[in-house]
Amino acid sequence: MEFIRFECIIMEEKRYTYKYRPAYGGMEMMIEFGWGTASDPLLAALSAVLAPVRLQVVSQEDIWANDEICWQLHSDLGPFRLSRDTWGGLFLEAPQNQEGLEKLHRMLSESDMFNSEAADDRDYTLKGGRPE
Repeated sequence: MEFIRFECIIMEEKRYTYKYRPAYGGMEMMIEFGWGTASDPLLAALSAVLAPVRLQVVSQEDIWANDEICWQLHSDLGPFRLSRDTWGGLFLEAPQNQEGLEKLHRMLSESDMFNSEAADDRDYTLKGGRPE
């Protein structure tokens, strides 16, 4: 397995915004990074902050139907799934590893690179098959 390495120079101290929020219509939590932020600098910052847990890429899947890319990851905290959608959204999920995901959330929130934004759980409930 290889470690995730995103090589790039971060030109300035930049804070990326994310939400620790429930998945749509579910009880599991996930981490959603701001829209249009799935860029090399964000991935480099993410890799740097989470380096202590040694995230490793297990596999990558290109979902051509919606231009989504998914990486299955493993770390000292267990398995995770990182996905990037066609609109530049970046999502970190772990339905079977919520404790590990909460630890990643804490690592991000305690870092100088990431800012946790409050999420309203009601925005992610399903009503009539759609988010409210």
